[in-house]
Amino acid sequence: MILEPLPEKYARLTATRSGVSRVGWQDNLQQAVQFEMLLNLQIPINASVLDAGCGVGDLLPPLIERGFAGPYTGLDMHPPFLAEAESRFAARPPVRFLLADARFPPVAPHDFIFASGLFDYKTEAAAHWAQTIRALAAKTTRALAWNGYYRLPARRSDMWAVSLPQVTALCQSLSPYWQLRADYAPGHYTAVVFKPAYWLTPALQTLIGHLFLDESLRARIKNQPETVARRYGLSIQQLNFLDPLL
Repeated sequence: MILEPLPEKYARLTATRSGVSRVGWQDNLQQAVQFEMLLNLQIPINASVLDAGCGVGDLLPPLIERGFAGPYTGLDMHPPFLAEAESRFAARPPVRFLLADARFPPVAPHDFIFASGLFDYKTEAAAHWAQTIRALAAKTTRALAWNGYYRLPARRSDMWAVSLPQVTALCQSLSPYWQLRADYAPGHYTAVVFKPAYWLTPALQTLIGHLFLDESLRARIKNQPETVARRYGLSIQQLNFLDPLL
């Protein structure tokens, strides 16, 4: 089967659809849910972010709403999307948009990397799914998060899916610290791979030690996770990783 090049796919979508549908989403709600899953991280205000498959830059506003003010780089292979994104965020430095294939990101390492909807269609991008994820993982200093389908939507032969065991195996090959969620939308998953130095921080090691000294701490983590996370300067993802100890 000949897979459609990604730029041609989005050129057709742009010509036939409007709003978020032209960048591949079913509707605003689907986009918002996927972004919420991706951005469920503790992103410092001045961290650097790389958005692979950025489209028209729709991920940037929810980042800003969460307090993000650091450098942002968007990569895409569809020039009209990049032109629109550049115009849209011209007054919001430091922001840049680059024409590039996510398999070969021409950038320095970024703290956080996101790839949203990049592998949803049967395109050349889907064929190079694992290669692209590995290339992006090599460019992050803290965490890489991406989403996709593990089960195809009904009557959508143009979409592409990868099994959850395949996603798990890829995550395990990249880092001992990773998370996979597939419980928030039919057929969709979100994966996050953390760099060991970012994940296993001194604060997390301190909390693990306290777990064995203070029995009440286990209950507080279960009942007041946000309070404990703030107390130790951790993310909710790091707390969730402690579930086997609780």
